[in-house]
Amino acid sequence: MRCLTRVAIRLAVLLALAAISAQAAPQPTEQDLIDVITIQPRSKLAEPYAMLLLDRLNTDGRIDELSAWVDRMLAMPRLLDGREELIVHLQNLQVQGRYKRVRLAYAAARRANDPVALHAACDGFVDVAAVSTKHAAAITVRDGFHVTSIADEATYNAGACYLDARDIPAAFRHLAAVKNAELSAIAWRAILGIALRPSAWLTD
Repeated sequence: MRCLTRVAIRLAVLLALAAISAQAAPQPTEQDLIDVITIQPRSKLAEPYAMLLLDRLNTDGRIDELSAWVDRMLAMPRLLDGREELIVHLQNLQVQGRYKRVRLAYAAARRANDPVALHAACDGFVDVAAVSTKHAAAITVRDGFHVTSIADEATYNAGACYLDARDIPAAFRHLAAVKNAELSAIAWRAILGIALRPSAWLTD
């Protein structure tokens, strides 16, 4: 019994020392992460280091740098080869980042009443929908209950944006392409409201 007790104590001490050692081990610096990702993309550390770099940039609110790294990593075939989880994560981040930037541009264009910037935002929504469809990107939640894809939501927003830009044919084309039942119902109400209002077809 004493022998077993000594073994148990020694094992507990070893485990405690291992835990202390792990806590004391220095965390990799940002440059350490970048060096492994860019210089040793096929190493075992490359994928977890890529995830860790993205997480740090997001936590620090460095969104522009995050977007730049997402695009850069997606252009690194040696980093991506055989790493499906990393690819999907990067694609989702890419779509979500673009979507956020387009929504901000849309809001800014409306505030400034800038028709050129407004059309650019509309086209941006279309691009987001196309990229999201291609990558089958992550879903997003609307009002806590209804779930729709970013592609569908971006398509709807493209239609609404073109309505603001008074590009009625483009608005109809994108609103009619919405697949989500909730968004589609809203889209068709907008379409009918315009179709029954002849003044909406007049241009300045």
